[in-house]
Amino acid sequence: MTPRRRLLPIASLLLGFSLLAGLLLAACSSEPTVPVDPYAPFRAAMRPESQALLDDLGPVPVYAMEITVDKELNKLNGTARIQIPNNSTEPWSNLVFRLYPMLEQYGGYLVMQGVTINDRPATFIYTTENTALQIDLTTPLLPGEEVAVQLLWELTIPTWSDISSTYKLFGTSQNMTSLPLF
Repeated sequence: MTPRRRLLPIASLLLGFSLLAGLLLAACSSEPTVPVDPYAPFRAAMRPESQALLDDLGPVPVYAMEITVDKELNKLNGTARIQIPNNSTEPWSNLVFRLYPMLEQYGGYLVMQGVTINDRPATFIYTTENTALQIDLTTPLLPGEEVAVQLLWELTIPTWSDISSTYKLFGTSQNMTSLPLF
């Protein structure tokens, strides 16, 4: 075998390894990724000409709720997952949620069955005549940071008498259930 013939398989092997290495390195390089749009689910419910308004908001709370209706017991059971950014200039030591169904004029009864912050149990109290929920944060939420809140709750929907002259904003009457601000 001549020296030239011996070099041909070695050169082919080196060329093959070089191509393989190049392909592997190309696969490892990252292409620019398109950022996930956190407002995509909300844009679908908006007029096209209004969708750009979301881009100017900056960080805002994002809610995701799962609700089960029990018509027999006139109750709602649900879970709310809320991503809350602190877009203020001050640290927060607690979070407060208004419980609209508990307002006197609404007559509902909302019970918080559990609260977590970043998947850890959190302490909470009812305030303002049980119309608000205050959740204590174990460490202050600093400006620019965010937390994941999960609320597990049950709501008893009030039932009002079926008097045609009376319209209730919240509850069941006249064969209809109305749940505004919910």
